[in-house]
Amino acid sequence: MIKNITILMYYLLVDLLLIINTSCGSINMNNNDHQYYSNSKIISLMNNPQSMTKFLQSLNHKLSIKKISDFTSGNQFTRIISMDLDDTSVLIGVSTTDKNSPTFYDILSHADTNPIGNKLFATNSKIHRNSNMQTSIIDIKSIMDSKIVQEYLIKTLKYNNNQKIIMRQSIFENDDYEKMYLTEYVLPSIIKFL
Repeated sequence: MIKNITILMYYLLVDLLLIINTSCGSINMNNNDHQYYSNSKIISLMNNPQSMTKFLQSLNHKLSIKKISDFTSGNQFTRIISMDLDDTSVLIGVSTTDKNSPTFYDILSHADTNPIGNKLFATNSKIHRNSNMQTSIIDIKSIMDSKIVQEYLIKTLKYNNNQKIIMRQSIFENDDYEKMYLTEYVLPSIIKFL
């Protein structure tokens, strides 16, 4: 029941954004964009707390991970990757943890080009995703957490600065009060694989 209400609210939000932005003339949105935001598989995916890796693998296309960057800033370690299907970027993931969270730090710092979802969602894992996932539609120019992501989307993938994408933010935790923050940017290119 709650999931159905969440999906309905998502549809209403998308329609409201389309009405507001179309009436103001501020969005460059075509029919493909609307298909992207209102696609039932994307809506279901964004509201599903399960593994994005597992979902992408289930699409039966070649899944690969490109490491865009990883770096330490103070006590924080960040890993930025592109998840590609058949060499097409469909998702940019930004994972950040504190070095004082040894479980997550170990996962991220040793992941290289391996999907972290396999470890986060492993059967014997004591890791869980916090139930308070946040999903929103944003344009690329409003990505605040990473200029690296903005530049990759614009310069490498050739997206327009005003392109709307779906962002999902979540927190992973374990029983030792360790945390990892994950932001996923789902790109319109995913639509051709659904």
